[in-house]
Amino acid sequence: MTYNELITAQREMKKMGKTFCTVDYKDLGIDWMDNVLFTTEEIIKKYPDVVQTLVTGRFKGFQWALENPKETFEVLKKINEGLDYAHEMDAVAPMKALMITSDTKKNGLGYILPKKWKI
Repeated sequence: MTYNELITAQREMKKMGKTFCTVDYKDLGIDWMDNVLFTTEEIIKKYPDVVQTLVTGRFKGFQWALENPKETFEVLKKINEGLDYAHEMDAVAPMKALMITSDTKKNGLGYILPKKWKI
């Protein structure tokens, strides 16, 4: 995911005593969709309950993980022992910034403004 690469680049630049800068797409006039799931019409028509369960579960999982980052790390550490606690905790704020917006606060996690589909 993008936040992982950004955190790594920021740390490397800091080690070299240099400043790392980023530009948000919104600063360039592009209101891009973040964190999108893709599938086909065929899958949606064939397995609507599976698709809805996946989408709902994904966002419930994200919500829990964002509210419980330390516990989330402990769960993930059981699967991937090589995870670095400081690195993963540094990723929480960027993930929240991507996922929790004024639109998602109002309409629920995962909400995307319909006009963004017309970019």
